[in-house]
Amino acid sequence: MSKDRKKTAKVKKSATPARVTAKKSAKKIRKATSGPYLEIRHQLAKMKEDLLTQILKTAKKERYSLKREVGDLYDQAYSDRERELTLMLGDIESQKLKEINDALFRIDRGEYGACENCTSTIPTARLRIMPFARMCVTCQSGLENEMGEQRRREVIESATHASRAKIDEEEA
Repeated sequence: MSKDRKKTAKVKKSATPARVTAKKSAKKIRKATSGPYLEIRHQLAKMKEDLLTQILKTAKKERYSLKREVGDLYDQAYSDRERELTLMLGDIESQKLKEINDALFRIDRGEYGACENCTSTIPTARLRIMPFARMCVTCQSGLENEMGEQRRREVIESATHASRAKIDEEEA
């Protein structure tokens, strides 16, 4: 075999895995943009559109309320509280928008529908109900139980610390 043929053979061998990878990626993208994921993608796009509309309405309302003259102290306190609630809701809406964008990105990359913890396939029924889910029910439940246990430990620790401080104060 001549040197040119050997080089060509080596190039063909090394190009084969790349072609396989490219085909797998294309297959993932086709799968993610067809069938149930296409329906979910449309659902996510609609949720995003509705959320952005709601955010714009809230922003316009907030701008209008800032332009109004504030009456007495009670009116000002009410306006401040209303503004604070609006900002908190805005944070929640922003987080939800981020989750929707992340889900759309995962669909485009062909990574959608796989649990980020155990890599098993998330059931389509779960994705239809919660289209930005990142974990299967088992892993999500485990995470929530772990977080709940951590919160309980923090509350107990805080209560214990407060009790010790009260005892120390009484002894002094």
